[in-house]
Amino acid sequence: MKMLSKEIGLGTIETSEDKDFLNATALPQHITSYATAYAGHQFGQWAGQLGDGRASLPEKSLMPRE
Repeated sequence: MKMLSKEIGLGTIETSEDKDFLNATALPQHITSYATAYAGHQFGQWAGQLGDGRASLPEKSLMPRE
C-alpha cells in the first residue's frame, strides 16, 4: 500500500486515517463518493442493474489558463 500511495501522488502513509482513505473505508468530509448505476445487457443477457464500481474520485485537476 505504501507503493500505491507514492505512485498516485499521495505521499507516505503516516496515520491510520491515511490507510482508511486508501482503503475507502473512511473519507475526508470534502470528498464525496458516488457511483453510476444503470441497467442493460451484459454478455448477451439482460443483467438488470449494473454499475461502474466507482467509490470515490480523490483527485484535483488543474487547467492551465488561456
